[in-house]
Amino acid sequence: MALDIEAFVSLVRSHLAQQMQASDAIELAGAITGGTVAQKVSHAVSKYKEASYERTPLFSRPDQDRIAILSMGYYWEPHLFEEGYPEIDPSEEARLAEAIYLLLRHPQESLASIVTLSELLPGDHTARLPFLEALYGALSEPTT
Repeated sequence: MALDIEAFVSLVRSHLAQQMQASDAIELAGAITGGTVAQKVSHAVSKYKEASYERTPLFSRPDQDRIAILSMGYYWEPHLFEEGYPEIDPSEEARLAEAIYLLLRHPQESLASIVTLSELLPGDHTARLPFLEALYGALSEPTT
């Protein structure tokens, strides 16, 4: 069954309209959607927080976006990935999670800038694009 991105984005929009923070609105939309989506959304928000908090090993890395995409769902510590990174999950839910991470991590960037960054990162950036576009639109709309 294909992921219904429109329904997910609609949930995000409704939560943003209630003055929720972007990460909270996305997390709640994931929880309501349930299943694998909930798990992947939780991974993305956790990875965003890990990359944003200065006391984590990931924060100080210049390649933190690349590492975040490769270690989605795992807490990144250098010694844990000496043998390499886990295989990238090919699912739509994983592309959604990657898009969520990028949009939360770079909230002031234009969609064009985020797409350019996405193209430089591991994984299928073409499959990530519809999720970036849909969520960027929702997160960029003014709330009343």
